[in-house]
Amino acid sequence: MARILSDVPPPRSTGALTTGSPLSLETWAALQAAPRKTVPQGTMVTVRSYNIPRKNGAPRMPRIVEDAYPEHMYVELDDGHEQLIARGGPKTSAGAALSDEWTVSGGVGPARDSRDYGKGERVVQRGFLPDVGAQRAAEVARRLAADLARDPRRYGANANSNSYAADVTEALTGQRPGDGRTWGSGQRLKSAHRVRSEPLDISPAMRGSPY
Repeated sequence: MARILSDVPPPRSTGALTTGSPLSLETWAALQAAPRKTVPQGTMVTVRSYNIPRKNGAPRMPRIVEDAYPEHMYVELDDGHEQLIARGGPKTSAGAALSDEWTVSGGVGPARDSRDYGKGERVVQRGFLPDVGAQRAAEVARRLAADLARDPRRYGANANSNSYAADVTEALTGQRPGDGRTWGSGQRLKSAHRVRSEPLDISPAMRGSPY
C-alpha cells in the first residue's frame, strides 16, 4: 500500500533531539498542512483529438466552419515513467493511392516520436488502469494493429484512425470515446468492410513517422 507522507507520525521532542521520526517538527507541520494524496501506480489513458485541416496548415476559415471539420483522435498511455502514443492511419495498395483500397493501419510507440505528439487540442476521454504499466497497456494496441495487418479493413469516413483509437481505448477501459467531430469513432473495425488485397504502407513517405 502506498504511504501517505502526511500520515507520518510527529516527532517527539526530547530537548535538543527528537525521536520517532527523521523529520523535523517544521517539516512534519508542513506535511500535515499539505493535501493528503498519493501517486497511484498505473497508467493514465488519455484520448486527445485535433482539427485535421487546421493542424495541416489549411487557410484560416471562420471558426464556425473550422469547428465542422473532422478531428483525428489518438491515445496517450502514461504511467509516470514512460509515455506512449497509439494512433491509426491509412495504408494503400501499390499504385492505387486514389482508389477505394485504402485500409486502416495502427501502431504504438514513444510519444515524442509520434507525429501526433503535442497536437491535441481537446481531451475526448480519460481513464486509469491501476497496477498496469504503459508497455503492458500498449500490448492491446499492438495486438489490434497486428489484427489489421492480417485482416485489412477499408479506410474511409466511417472506418479510419478514429476507429482504431476508439477500439484501443474501449479494450483498455471499457468505455468507447468519440463524438460527432471524430468521424468513424463509433465503428468497431472488427465489423468494418474487409479488404482482401495486400496493402502497401506508404504513410511514412507521405506523412513522416507513421506513429
